[in-house]
Amino acid sequence: MNGYAVLNGNYDPEDQEYRWVKLALACDDMGVEQQGQAHRALGDALTTAALIRAVTEHNWTPPAEAPPGMFGDYRD
Repeated sequence: MNGYAVLNGNYDPEDQEYRWVKLALACDDMGVEQQGQAHRALGDALTTAALIRAVTEHNWTPPAEAPPGMFGDYRD
């Protein structure tokens, strides 16, 4: 969720850090439906997997600022 917060630009300038986004809100943003029952291990795991698939398929522009090591060798 920290990686999603960086990609989504959920930066808090007061604390100078990216804020986590709740799983349900990230799924709403990405058009991902809840898989199984929310707040249960299996449902949350399946939902997280679906969100990861959606995030990897999305055409993101990496932000100029990101936590060290967040993008590794993927920057231009």
